[in-house]
Amino acid sequence: LQGLTAQTCMQRIHPVPFTVINFTVMAVLSSLSLLVITIEVSPQSWGMLWQMSLATAILTLLGQLFYNIGIHLANAAIVSIIAVSNPAFTALIAWLGIQEILQPKQVLGITLITLGVASLSLERKITKQRQEA
Repeated sequence: LQGLTAQTCMQRIHPVPFTVINFTVMAVLSSLSLLVITIEVSPQSWGMLWQMSLATAILTLLGQLFYNIGIHLANAAIVSIIAVSNPAFTALIAWLGIQEILQPKQVLGITLITLGVASLSLERKITKQRQEA
């Protein structure tokens, strides 16, 4: 739903201001949730907490920006298929990097997602060849 909404909006607005507006709204709404939650934080932890919050905010903003630029350049359906491959690649990297044990369901999921992305790429290649012919 977010991808389709973004694709519709980006017909009238460039991906960068759209991303900044979207990110700002999400940041404000999530910050309002802190009014409901009370958590005790030691004074010496605040520096690291602010640094990590800033780092995750920047990475989130960059991730959203790249996602929205992808939607702008391709379309929401293609970008969504590629975006769902993120957990599969995370599990694969965990398996390779830290020797995480993958469950059979995870292996099946990684296989299905990889086949889906590969078939999407093959379909685009075939369509392009037909258009050129």
